[in-house]
Amino acid sequence: MGTAIEKSASKHIKILVVGNPANTNCLVVSKYAPSIPKKNFSALTRLDHNRARGIVFTHGTRP
Repeated sequence: MGTAIEKSASKHIKILVVGNPANTNCLVVSKYAPSIPKKNFSALTRLDHNRARGIVFTHGTRP
């Protein structure tokens, strides 16, 4: 995946890695796409996902 990103993607791409282990996968992808700035890579773990959903649900249903 990282080599495909390196070869084909814009250098301004933002990459969100969701699959577990998200942090490790994000690191590996970033190593294979060295021309993409490290700040453009993010990892979303399931716990973070669940927390975000809870916040949206809690704040989204109140008047």
